[in-house]
Amino acid sequence: MVSQFVSLTDGTYVNLNRVVTVRRQSVRSDSGRKYEYAVEYRHADGQAGHGIVSDPDWCPQDMGPVLPAQPGYFLVEMSREPPCEVYLEPILGWRAGEYAEPVSLGFNSPEAAILCPDGQVFEPGLALYAHVDAYRAAKIKELRERAAHEADSQNVAPARQEGGVTDDGRTV
Repeated sequence: MVSQFVSLTDGTYVNLNRVVTVRRQSVRSDSGRKYEYAVEYRHADGQAGHGIVSDPDWCPQDMGPVLPAQPGYFLVEMSREPPCEVYLEPILGWRAGEYAEPVSLGFNSPEAAILCPDGQVFEPGLALYAHVDAYRAAKIKELRERAAHEADSQNVAPARQEGGVTDDGRTV
């Protein structure tokens, strides 16, 4: 089973299997009221520990069970800067919850797609591509369309706008 850790404000990483309680608490700040999570956990020797979760976006639902992934699944991320390289990160497990969420040691971007063992690339909620090259081509097309739209809204010719991307991922 893949374990997951939570980072505390003191720099400690706690294995979620050792968390005993999670308490949401209200905190005043300059921008108004915010919430943070206090955790109580047990060290390997059984002694109690406690701390505040450092990630302001973390929530207890992040503690769902993680089921091991079968070999051959990867997160797919593409750089937005030319030459628009594709990066792969092995998926180690799937967090059970409302949806199966991939777990890896590297990036866990909400924009990442999933490369399946059969070579298809699945972009959750958006599309299924036959292979990584088709995914990359579609993403480059999106970048070009976005650049053209931004150029149109600024009355600038897309080819002259810095950061334009050609079909093969080169800068225009």
